[in-house]
Amino acid sequence: MTDEFFIQPKAYDISKHYRARVVSSERITSEKAEAEVREIVLDIPAHSFVYVEGQSIGVLAPPPYEFGNDH
Repeated sequence: MTDEFFIQPKAYDISKHYRARVVSSERITSEKAEAEVREIVLDIPAHSFVYVEGQSIGVLAPPPYEFGNDH
C-alpha cells in the first residue's frame, strides 16, 4: 500500500460532527435474518474530512430515537 492512500487509524472520536445526505439505503440481509444490516451511501462534502472509499464510519442520528438505545 502506498502512503498516498494510507490513512493512519485513530481512536473513535465523536467530538467533531459532520453533516451528510443519504443517497441510498439498501438492506443487505434477508428478510428472515435476526438483524437488519443495510448498505448506506452518504454524500459528504469533500472538504469535511479525509476518508478512503470503502472505509467504515459511525453514524449517529439526532434524537429523539424511535427505537434502539440513546448513544
